[in-house]
Amino acid sequence: MKRAIVTSFLMSLFALPALADGLIDVPKGADEEEVKKSTKLYDHGDIPSGNNIEDYVRWAKGLIEAGRKNHFAALAYKTPTKSGARCLWFAGAFGFQQVSKNRYEMNCFAGTPRKITHVVFYKMDFSYQPDGCADESKIREFFKPEGLRNRTGAMQFINMLNNTCALKYDHTDREAPVQRAVKLDPEDVEKELNKPERESLRLYVNRSKDKKSSGASGFTNPLRGSSGGDATDSAE
Repeated sequence: MKRAIVTSFLMSLFALPALADGLIDVPKGADEEEVKKSTKLYDHGDIPSGNNIEDYVRWAKGLIEAGRKNHFAALAYKTPTKSGARCLWFAGAFGFQQVSKNRYEMNCFAGTPRKITHVVFYKMDFSYQPDGCADESKIREFFKPEGLRNRTGAMQFINMLNNTCALKYDHTDREAPVQRAVKLDPEDVEKELNKPERESLRLYVNRSKDKKSSGASGFTNPLRGSSGGDATDSAE
């Protein structure tokens, strides 16, 4: 009986339709969606090379701040508006303001990949466990010995931070994580992108358009590789 079952099973395998080899074809020129990279948006400065404790305190505080911004930006990116507008995954698309010891207000230029349609607002609360482990006093205490004011000591600080000082964070209001979603007219977007401080964001947003334009005209895109009104509140 068992042999008959096995034989029947093997015969059924041969009866299955053959699986097609190769990739699924997509139309040429179809819109391609921006894929969120796993790389960090915000990075800390270079590790100091001297022996000044203030340089190491400043560096460590920048390291901790960059870590918070990366986590907050990633959470905001994962929380789009009801219409689907999502934060652009680009450092220049985010704004941050720490309003209390454990709270940030932040916003971002949002929309579809490489197209801004909204500015979206969030509030996020955070803490470190154990309490106070990322405070300036703890940083000073760590770098007080001169023997730790070097690259080796800085790397030990990073390891200590990762292993013994956990960052806890979440939307202030989990039920309504998007505080506001302000829809922008194309003219408003253009005004923002033309500001000198938005140059890198303008290059990032316009890069896809430049690629299409240069491809059609036969010219090489000079921006390739670049790094990158009244507004009304919408009920997003």
